[in-house]
Amino acid sequence: MGFDIVRLADERQRWDEALGLLPKRMRDVYFTSAYNLLWERNGDGTATGAVFTHGDTVILYPFLLRELSSLPYLGDAFAGYHDVTTAYGYGGPLIHRKQGDEHAVELFRRAFTHWCTHENVVSEFVRFHPLLNTQMGMDHYMECVSANTTVWCRLDCSPAERLANLKAPTRRNVRKALENGLTFKVEGSDEAYARFAELYRQTMERRGAREYYFFDDRYFASFRELLGPAQALLTINRDETTIAAALFMRSPEFIHYHLGGSDPDYLALRPNNLLFFEAMQWGCSLGATALHLGGGYEPDDDLFRFKAGFSPLRGRFCIGKAVHDEPTYARAVQARERQGEAASGGFFPAYRAPLPARAD
Repeated sequence: MGFDIVRLADERQRWDEALGLLPKRMRDVYFTSAYNLLWERNGDGTATGAVFTHGDTVILYPFLLRELSSLPYLGDAFAGYHDVTTAYGYGGPLIHRKQGDEHAVELFRRAFTHWCTHENVVSEFVRFHPLLNTQMGMDHYMECVSANTTVWCRLDCSPAERLANLKAPTRRNVRKALENGLTFKVEGSDEAYARFAELYRQTMERRGAREYYFFDDRYFASFRELLGPAQALLTINRDETTIAAALFMRSPEFIHYHLGGSDPDYLALRPNNLLFFEAMQWGCSLGATALHLGGGYEPDDDLFRFKAGFSPLRGRFCIGKAVHDEPTYARAVQARERQGEAASGGFFPAYRAPLPARAD
């Protein structure tokens, strides 16, 4: 049996080679060193990975290690304490084992919990992968909760089947976009990425998104640099103007929608319907078997219903919560509560709940 914790910035090749030995379906972009290092650069924590082997079983678990002392209301009183979270999007432990090795996950969690204790890791938050169901078996070791439903589109089928899977209003809107002369393109220029960033931020403003989601130019530059051919910018254009665009990520089997934006002046032309439909065609051309569109901001909201128009297929998005150091967790929650009531209940870890908005 072997268990090791690696800093992904220092051991990228080792990590990605280990990932490359797993079955094709498991080699998803969310588990690569590049994707996790993207969020390290974004200031979300130190990109780290747990590597576990037991006979023929291999478990890879990438995560971000965060300093509690970086929270201003915790500060030096919590120096040396950490917590663990998966990066934005989806993750969890990738478990590749042969039938009969039923003790491997238990041994992995025992080793991981021991490491958490030794490294003063107070809590662990996991966003499990809806298509790989990485939450399977984890409910014995943490609280696992269904958080949302996601939409995915089957790509390993005929063009007629993909079209038939669209709901009637979505099919009509795709036709309307084409009749309005909108065109699709895979972009690679600096100018196209700059236009995307503009559209994305405008969209976040319209939706009243939290400040965290207003990613800066460094984020988009890092996204292109680190992911390289595993990312793409898809656009919908009217004449020479890009009116809708989205970043997608490529894996051997899955295409993932990442971020998108559109010009409100052209929404009546239905550019987003055409964008997602063309993304399906593009993903199919790459040999992918599924396009994952994700879910809404809330269950059954407008965004979810829009995505649901492209496919009847659903994924179950679960989150996992574990407290490894109860006394320190309680002390951190008390420090957070002195800052005011959280904007929304149920946040985990509770000591990271968003601070109340300040009145100007």
